[in-house]
Amino acid sequence: MPLTHEGTDRNGSPDPAAGLRHVLDLALRRRLALALFAVAGLGLALGWIGAQAPVYRATATVLIDEQDGASATLSELSLFGSAPRASAEIALLSSRALAEQVVATPADVLDADERARHLGLEAQVDDLARRPLAAAVGRLTGQIPAPRIAVRSERLDGSAPERVRLRFVSPTRVELAALGDMAYAEHFGSDATELDYAAGEPVEWSGLRLWIDADADRSLGTYVVHVRTPDDAARDLMNNTRVMETQRNSGVLELTVSDSDPLRAAAKANALCLNYFDLKVERSRRRASQSIGFIEDQLDEQTAALETAEADVVALRKQYPDLIDLTTSAGRIVEQLSGFEVERLRLDLARHALEEALELTQAGDDRGLSQLSSELADPLSKGLVERLETLGLERFAAARADGGPYRTLLQQRAVELDERADEARVELAALRAVLTAAEADEQGAFAGLSSSPSSGATVDPLTLGYLAELGRLQSQREVLASTYTVEHPERARIERAIVELRARLTQNLAQRAEALAALADDRDELAATARDAAMAQSGRDLESIDAALAATRARIADHLASRREALGRQYTELDRVCADLEAQLGALPEKERLLAAPLRRLETHKELTALLLKSLQEAQIARASALSSADFVDRAAAPDRRYAPRIGFTLGLGLVAGVLAGLALLLVREHLAESLESEGELERITGLPVLASVPDFKDGGRVATRTKDFVAMRDDPSGPVAEAYRSLRASLRFAVGDLGQMRTLAVTSSAPGEGKSTTNIDLAWCLASPSRRVLLVDADLRRPSVHRYLGLGDQVGLAECLTDEADWRERRQPSGRDHLDVLVAGRSRQVSADLLGSDAMSELVDEWLAEYDLVVFDLPPALVVADVEVFAHRLDAIVLLYRAGGLPSRVVENTAKRMRASGAKIVGLVMNACRPEKAKGAGAYSDYYKARSAYYQDDRSPDRQAA
Repeated sequence: MPLTHEGTDRNGSPDPAAGLRHVLDLALRRRLALALFAVAGLGLALGWIGAQAPVYRATATVLIDEQDGASATLSELSLFGSAPRASAEIALLSSRALAEQVVATPADVLDADERARHLGLEAQVDDLARRPLAAAVGRLTGQIPAPRIAVRSERLDGSAPERVRLRFVSPTRVELAALGDMAYAEHFGSDATELDYAAGEPVEWSGLRLWIDADADRSLGTYVVHVRTPDDAARDLMNNTRVMETQRNSGVLELTVSDSDPLRAAAKANALCLNYFDLKVERSRRRASQSIGFIEDQLDEQTAALETAEADVVALRKQYPDLIDLTTSAGRIVEQLSGFEVERLRLDLARHALEEALELTQAGDDRGLSQLSSELADPLSKGLVERLETLGLERFAAARADGGPYRTLLQQRAVELDERADEARVELAALRAVLTAAEADEQGAFAGLSSSPSSGATVDPLTLGYLAELGRLQSQREVLASTYTVEHPERARIERAIVELRARLTQNLAQRAEALAALADDRDELAATARDAAMAQSGRDLESIDAALAATRARIADHLASRREALGRQYTELDRVCADLEAQLGALPEKERLLAAPLRRLETHKELTALLLKSLQEAQIARASALSSADFVDRAAAPDRRYAPRIGFTLGLGLVAGVLAGLALLLVREHLAESLESEGELERITGLPVLASVPDFKDGGRVATRTKDFVAMRDDPSGPVAEAYRSLRASLRFAVGDLGQMRTLAVTSSAPGEGKSTTNIDLAWCLASPSRRVLLVDADLRRPSVHRYLGLGDQVGLAECLTDEADWRERRQPSGRDHLDVLVAGRSRQVSADLLGSDAMSELVDEWLAEYDLVVFDLPPALVVADVEVFAHRLDAIVLLYRAGGLPSRVVENTAKRMRASGAKIVGLVMNACRPEKAKGAGAYSDYYKARSAYYQDDRSPDRQAA
């Protein structure tokens, strides 16, 4: 258990200044040995550098040009709650599919475009002359490295070697040798084979077929060829590729490839990017092709159905030559039914889009919500999406430490909302003018309505459908008006339908006007909220903003659900209208009814075929114009500097590591040679009995690890350390004969950092009892520490009392233990030895003994200052403390001799921070302490709970 002693940290480490001086002294004394270690470290670093292939890093920068829906702000904000947009692209760039494309051999090696994408990396060549150490030597000697070569390989059997040394003996002969995986294997002797070769001609050797592309006049160097399977080559490329986004949500990716050759590293990086661009284009085309396939399938069905309907009409007219065409009323019914069939298809598509948007909303997908502006054109949807965007910006401005950019966005958002509010009011004014004209039953009242924002008053597709139907009915009324009176049943039906449709249109437009007015007011409110949030004046906390976000999402979901229900009702109404028209067809004469059914199918399939042809054309245009949504910002260029290994840094690191290793070994050797670990050794050196051994128990301590200034008797009274101090108290009784006759006592040590202060405190704590009042005096006036361990003030104490500046009775302090008082050291500019040896000190001791049964002094270290020698002879008993494994044995021996010479009454020794398992011949003693440590660590022990 790590103790905190005077001059030590919580782990029991010695005083840093004293330890540093000791290390420096050791380094000076053993400087020759340290120099040898430094040279060995340099040698190992050089050997490591010589065995390493160089590492070059080439970086290509790619821009992802992703376009979201109309609500780009909401889509951007949604990224902060989910994976970054670039994460999928990073995974794609790091995928095995792309790596396999890069390592593959091009089908046509003469095609530059193919060679830029497919590098044929099954065989990878490294020039030994370009390795870091060899290159450095070559630059010093002026040697020019051989040109780069290219090698393609083919495995003929599974026993082919994976590493091959390739050396050019002459312009027409090469030497090949198989290499192992050991370092410097390429420089050792091995079985080599000389073969003739010619550029472009294969060379077969040891289960390999090699094509060597080299300059026959200049390529006389030595190379290492790594022969791998395509799978291994792809895996190696993936392991040496790193892709990261330059800044969160910037859409700019950096792809870095590491390789032993700078040109090859750049080629790999660019090849990965080019294959990635091709894959993006192919994915776009594949999506368009899937749409084309679906449309073509539908078009085939409609074309076949159209041909069947045409054949039915022709056959029917052949069967009934007198039946040339339908009457005007029947033709209108067929035309209406065909139009309603197309309208039904459009309603199906709209309802499907609504259901998909509702699913995204209910799933909490804000990126799905970002598409609402393009899917729904009603003012309520726009207002809800705008509110969601503004709340999202406000939340990030309030929650993030880097909220400045979001406050800027909020200011821009406020300006944008003001502009949109004005646009909504302009549109509202145009819509109210249309409503006024409609209520006055003016001709062309609805002419100003359109789906284009530039037309003034925009309406949703459903209202546009109503307008189209109204135009058709009005055309029919004009045709009938030329022939029939108002009382004619058909004309009366059309008049009723027109009145009903105008009322429905007016109601829809009135609702849209109300929504536009609310939207304008809502935008004004949102603009004010955005300005307050940008100026940090809103005062809303995150919880209220989150609640507003949740409520807005819920309103969007409810609105989408209501729109879906409205579409369902419209679909039902459309079915009813179609059923009425079917009934009207059923009331036609038989021959006319026979012709109406195939004509109806013919007109319907014509309309659907025209719609599908238009969709097919749009999809084909999309496929033909498919472009990559990513492009180069910067292509990878061959790096001119090696990334690793760094020769200077590695040599410096080897030098420092060698020195540190040598110093550590010397410290261990000195420690093992001179320090003491057992009680027997300590007694033999000093000739004094060991009264107690205070254990360290670093691995088993509990309280000490949590307490900065640990006092065992106070912080862990049931632990093994406290038991050791009780053992010391019992040993003192036998050492002095009668504790009642011992009035003054001190524990000191040879040097700082051995734990004398904590020992004095714990011993005084043990000795205090109802029958023995104890005073603990901090007499270490140079480096006092008793006040720190007991948490007392240190302003006035012993030093002031000795100079008659204070009364000790007023300055003593309670320790927290009954019958134990403390007098701290205080502060003085006088020499502490003079103060301790003064008559004033003797008078104070007499006064203390008059009021207390025992006075315990915390004295300075015996060998560091002379304070102990001038005062120790006045004490009834002195205990000398030694920290196990600390100072050399000669130091504690000299301390005991000097204290005896000064007349001090040394009654025994205490071995502090002792680890029984390190003591020579510890045996059962070590096992006892281990068992005792385990006992005190178990909080459930009934004996411990009783204690």
